[in-house]
Amino acid sequence: MAARAFACGGIDGVSTAQIESLRSAAASERTAAESASLPRVRERHFRAAEAWEALADHAKLTVQLAEANAEGKMKQAYQRRDLP
Repeated sequence: MAARAFACGGIDGVSTAQIESLRSAAASERTAAESASLPRVRERHFRAAEAWEALADHAKLTVQLAEANAEGKMKQAYQRRDLP
C-alpha cells in the first residue's frame, strides 16, 4: 500500500473529508491484512490500520477542540461587551 500524505493547514484546516480519508486508509489496510497469507505481512497491515485510525481519532479531536475554542472566544467577546 502506498503511503499517503495529508496536509492539514493548522487546526482549522482539518476537514471531515480528510478524516474520512484516514478512516478509508485504515479500512484498506484491514482488507489487505485479511487477504495476506504471511503472518508478518498481516500484522504489518493491522498495525498500519491501527495507526490510520489513531490519526483519524486525533484529527477528529483536533476539530472538536478547535470548535470548542472558537465557541469560547465568541462567548468571551460578548461578555466583554457587557462590561460597563
